[in-house]
Amino acid sequence: VVKVAPPAGAVMRRIRVDLVDAGIAKRAGRALATMDADERQRRGMLVDAIVVVTAAELGHVLYTGDVDDLERIRDRGNFAVKILPI
Repeated sequence: VVKVAPPAGAVMRRIRVDLVDAGIAKRAGRALATMDADERQRRGMLVDAIVVVTAAELGHVLYTGDVDDLERIRDRGNFAVKILPI
């Protein structure tokens, strides 16, 4: 059990952890395939792509400090997900 002081504790109680299945991985990979290798590697886009695909499938809104990268993935993969800055 991880104990975190508020307000981080309140946020941690609302976090959902999901497994990445083959469908999500394939959709994320297709979006990343539209970028050149240097861009994918430099920006560490794999996790971002998985987050965007998962949010799109669940109909969730993404709140992030990295709006530009997530929007790039969303737009290249044509995913229906709203991305907002924090």
